[in-house]
Amino acid sequence: MSIWDQFVNDWQTKKVLIFGLGQQGGGVKTANTFARTGAKVRVSDLQSAEELAQSVSQLNPSIELALGGHQKTDIDWADLIIKNPAVPYDHPLIQQALRQKKLVVGETALAMKYIRDQSIAVTGTRGKTTTTWLIYHLLKESGVPAIIAGNIPNQPLLAILPEVTPETQVVIEISSFQIESLKYLGTSAHISVITTLYPDHLNRYSSWPEYVKSKTDLFKYQKNGDIAVYQSDQPWSGEISSSIPAHSNEIRASKEIINQLQQRVRLKIPGQHNWENAALATTVTSYLGLSETQINRGLQTFAGVPFRLQVVAELENIKFINDTTSTTPVALEKALEAYADKKIVLIAGGASKNIELASDFLQKVATIPQAIILLSGEGQIELQTGWQNHNISVNSSKIKVVESLPEAVNLGFQVAKEQSAEVVLFSPGFTSFDRYKNEFDRGEDFNQLVQAIINK
Repeated sequence: MSIWDQFVNDWQTKKVLIFGLGQQGGGVKTANTFARTGAKVRVSDLQSAEELAQSVSQLNPSIELALGGHQKTDIDWADLIIKNPAVPYDHPLIQQALRQKKLVVGETALAMKYIRDQSIAVTGTRGKTTTTWLIYHLLKESGVPAIIAGNIPNQPLLAILPEVTPETQVVIEISSFQIESLKYLGTSAHISVITTLYPDHLNRYSSWPEYVKSKTDLFKYQKNGDIAVYQSDQPWSGEISSSIPAHSNEIRASKEIINQLQQRVRLKIPGQHNWENAALATTVTSYLGLSETQINRGLQTFAGVPFRLQVVAELENIKFINDTTSTTPVALEKALEAYADKKIVLIAGGASKNIELASDFLQKVATIPQAIILLSGEGQIELQTGWQNHNISVNSSKIKVVESLPEAVNLGFQVAKEQSAEVVLFSPGFTSFDRYKNEFDRGEDFNQLVQAIINK
């Protein structure tokens, strides 16, 4: 029986509640996948049908709608509840469902149960997206059947189950919010990778140890013969290593591997952190049987991932770099380091994640860019307060505070021309939820604003 046939057999007679449809396409594809099995599907969301009109229009006509607020009756009705990753498990209705002994999981965790023996899951504070795409790229370039899905807009893991054959390697980006569901199924990926650990999401997790556990639980449910991959010689290496079950095969991507890569290949993507991502991808694909020649060729042809230090355009010898997925201080720091040899006009700011700003980080933001344009709000206040509290001197003429991204992009280009800067770097270092639906929405706006400048 195929994976898809098994999935259909398990769910075709069940009542499935999609708890949180969302607007990124994943909820729609998940709901439609269950409808395709013959299951009775209902969608619940806080937003109204009008607010979700675009998503609703793409739903299978057989799917019931319960929009404008979650209801207890929907919980009572369901056999299975697929929880949107943004919904925490302490939500009152989710707690009610758990008390009723109902299965409440994310779609990624449920799908992983079916494809676990041919799955490669990648998480981490930074680097998970690039590492995931690198692994996928190396496999595809070498002729290995592979699919990529997971924590990627409009690419939920569940929706690819009909495409998976026994030969397919499924490469999964998985977030800490998605990992939370694994314990309810007792499953993980055959190959699990953690890229980095830095403070993040401390507006959702109560402490650093709780956040670390949300990542390292990716290893917790591995079976005999499974593979756990991480970087050695890093501040977080010990915390990761101590979380790996004794029966898993522990493989470390060392600095020696990075040095060897730097001797034999050239990467198109900038920054030391991307050499670390390449080392992890090399470690995984070497285990899967790719030769050194295949890996070298794949690394040299990898052009990067949209919205991660993406070169959007070049105008009058000024490069516009879109790093909108920089939602933490460490992401901003890595972006600055990647272009530290250039004259930079930095655009930063956004909503806070309650992450403490370290003195070293504040010093780099103050000194590396030639000019700094801050979007007004929590991020701007935290940066300027941090400089003051740490007695870091920043020339006031170097900083401009603006109210909107359009104003920031136009001013950034103007300042770059005036000061002969080489790069306008959009690396916010904070989230987007004070102004945009998410960081991708923010990134699309940046690209359009740059295009508008070019069109002029």
